[in-house]
Amino acid sequence: MQLKSLIHSSTRLLYAGLVFMSISTVFESCGLADIRPKDMRKLSLEETDQRRGRQLLAEARLAQGADHLREHETYTLELVDNWRGLLGGFAN
Repeated sequence: MQLKSLIHSSTRLLYAGLVFMSISTVFESCGLADIRPKDMRKLSLEETDQRRGRQLLAEARLAQGADHLREHETYTLELVDNWRGLLGGFAN
């Protein structure tokens, strides 16, 4: 009786996996949608818009003190995790 229930549960798991893979394939094959509001879709990126955007970002960077980040001393830490056995072979 245990073997029957094991086969039944593994078959259900297989069917659930197939349904999930089918649904994810359908969603992955859909194209990208432009979710901007209709009035924003008509706008194009002109050079003046780009210049203004870069100016705003530069002002924000200076106001928040991002230029001072390079003055701080930093450290690097490298950790190694060695697994023995089959899983270690996959990881390496």
